[in-house]
Amino acid sequence: MVKSPFKVLDAYGREDKDIFFGRDKEIQALYSKTTESNLILLYGASGTGKTSLIHCGLSSRFGEDEWLPLFVRRKDDIASSTVEEINKYLPRRLKGNTPLPLAIKALHLAHFRPIYLIFDQFEEIFISGTIEEQRHFFGFLELMLQSEIKCKIILVIREEYLAYLSEYEEQVPSLFDHRLRIERMRPHHAKEVILRSALAFGIQMVAPSQTADMMTDLLSFDNEIELTYLQVYLDRLYTEGYEREKSLPVTFSPELVAEVSDIDDVLGDFLEAQVQNVMRVLPHSEQEHIWDILQQLITEEGTRTSLSIQTLLQNLEKFQISRPIIDFCIEELRQARLLHILDGRIELAHDSLAAKVYEKISAEDRLRAMVLAVIKDGMTRYQRLGVLMDKKDLEYIAPHLEDLRLDKTELALIERSRKRLRRLRNWQNASVASFIVVLLALLGWASVERYKAVERGLALEKEKIDAQEKAKKQEEISRRLDEYLGLFLAKEKEVEMRQKEVSSSLDSIKKIETRLKNALDSAEIMRRRAERSNQEALEAKQQAEVEKERATQLQRVSKANELAARALLEAERKPFYAIRVAEAAYKLDANTNTENALINIFQQEYFSRYRDRKRPIAVQVRSFLQANFAPQLTPQQRRELGI
Repeated sequence: MVKSPFKVLDAYGREDKDIFFGRDKEIQALYSKTTESNLILLYGASGTGKTSLIHCGLSSRFGEDEWLPLFVRRKDDIASSTVEEINKYLPRRLKGNTPLPLAIKALHLAHFRPIYLIFDQFEEIFISGTIEEQRHFFGFLELMLQSEIKCKIILVIREEYLAYLSEYEEQVPSLFDHRLRIERMRPHHAKEVILRSALAFGIQMVAPSQTADMMTDLLSFDNEIELTYLQVYLDRLYTEGYEREKSLPVTFSPELVAEVSDIDDVLGDFLEAQVQNVMRVLPHSEQEHIWDILQQLITEEGTRTSLSIQTLLQNLEKFQISRPIIDFCIEELRQARLLHILDGRIELAHDSLAAKVYEKISAEDRLRAMVLAVIKDGMTRYQRLGVLMDKKDLEYIAPHLEDLRLDKTELALIERSRKRLRRLRNWQNASVASFIVVLLALLGWASVERYKAVERGLALEKEKIDAQEKAKKQEEISRRLDEYLGLFLAKEKEVEMRQKEVSSSLDSIKKIETRLKNALDSAEIMRRRAERSNQEALEAKQQAEVEKERATQLQRVSKANELAARALLEAERKPFYAIRVAEAAYKLDANTNTENALINIFQQEYFSRYRDRKRPIAVQVRSFLQANFAPQLTPQQRRELGI
């Protein structure tokens, strides 16, 4: 079967720049962002082509020596993966636990080129990473933005995980300042991709505009087209077109599009078809293991994850699949463009495939995945807030614990949560008994307090009568004080008026002083301006003289070159006249052109008669002219030449 030229689920790279269409506007916007900030946030839904935009679109805007791009995927830990990527460009490898700022500095000293740290699929740090890993990374991000090293950082993340970044916005305030959202492709851009791809791949198009419109109508949803679906559909159309004609070039026509129009789930159909192709060559008892292998490459939430080959083999031990079958399935799935294998790690070819694989998982496996998700959420809450799992979560996961393979930290969390729940129950039982005892004690205490309250009421009544008498005495004293206070206020008002008069006089004096000071300051400013104007005038005069001298020199050089050229033109016809004109040019400006003109004329006309083998040509020319073997220019000739 012929292989189609379309990328299908693979991302475009720098080498694909001539076949990467429909994203010119986004490429320019991203390139502009790199000039505005050292931190760029690139986000969008799965299937919008974020990775291709970086690896192909942005890469094509830089020359080899203009940037040093490091494409980083988290793998098992984002810091060690970054150091691993840096080591590819260093003559001496760094240790895996080298602090990232030191590793970046070492890279900068080794290359002295702008470094671009591109963290692709950055959502993996929130899906699979720990809180500690996230804190360390954003601490590194904060340090790099304050560093003098020329290092730009691009975070590429699916938009549904964008909210996870807000927790670190206080630590990195510019996190959202320079962001770019990549949207799904509009039908008119998808049409451009179809038509230009057909031209690039030598595909014949019958009624090109109509055929392309039919394709975009099939793939469009809410006036948007997912690039993954477009590539898979074009691949399918190419295969079907070849099967119809059994020859190249393949032809796309309205009839072919109408025939291949059952695309309700084009990606799911592609996955199913490729898996079925692999199953056909497996023993019947081994066929379902294909889905067991694919299931290991998605998370409990149905997203793509990257595993080392060793980890994948360990996870598959419970299915009792032989190693040759595993190796065969992996290689076949890779050939079918469903898997990527790089640097000893394996993953699904695209995020969109993860959702389709997740749909194929059995109800029992989904339940197990949901239980694992509850445990993971509990682990995250405990790491972030120190909160243990509650009774509801423990009861939900209890029936499934024996079927799960949990690590030591997860088992420890469950046991610690159970112990806390038991202590809470014991405490509740003890609290009920204590409540009854306390209630009886409170009844006895209430009777005693009631008697005391009656006695306090009588005492308060007596105190009220005494207070009324004291209030009358205080009222009389207050009246007398008011009289004395009135006299005091009158005197105080008179003193205040005198103080205002004095203050007004002082203010007038201060205003006069301020005006005098301002006048002196203005005079000083005018004096300095005059000095600066004189200095600027002097500098301008000097500059004018320099420019005048320069212009005179340029005129002299120009005239000398003009005379030298004229002398060379007249040499054959008027040799005596020509050599004197060349002499005049040399006197105006002794440069290489005028000297060469003299030498050339002498060699051409006089060298055979006046040569002296013991002396340089230039010396012979000067001697020849000083001896007046050639007649001097007449005043009329000098006027004609303008000298």
